[in-house]
Amino acid sequence: MNARPERRKSQLAGASPVQPATVTPIAAVPEPVDPAAQPKNRRNAGWSQVSIRLLPEDADRLRGAVEATRSPHTYRSLNEFVSQAVMNEVSRLEQEHNSGKPWTGVTAGDLTPGRRPSL
Repeated sequence: MNARPERRKSQLAGASPVQPATVTPIAAVPEPVDPAAQPKNRRNAGWSQVSIRLLPEDADRLRGAVEATRSPHTYRSLNEFVSQAVMNEVSRLEQEHNSGKPWTGVTAGDLTPGRRPSL
């Protein structure tokens, strides 16, 4: 007989609507991409599809993170979460390696496929 699943804890438990939660600032983090600034209608937005592969346990963790933090103030979908995470990392790399300037885009057909050779 299957055991009953454990009840999920609310992220709002112990929170006060009168006193906002304290947030610890993180130093030297690039400005995150605003989800509201991204197009809402994929058909008219000119999106480009990119595929990735994850280990099953990493994919489970990714879906768990999106599901556990889903609210009207965060990500509406797994795609939005991954898109923002990728663009935040791109911004960080541009800050670190390209003097904060955006890199020139490379189309999918011009990107060398596969792994880079080991040195």
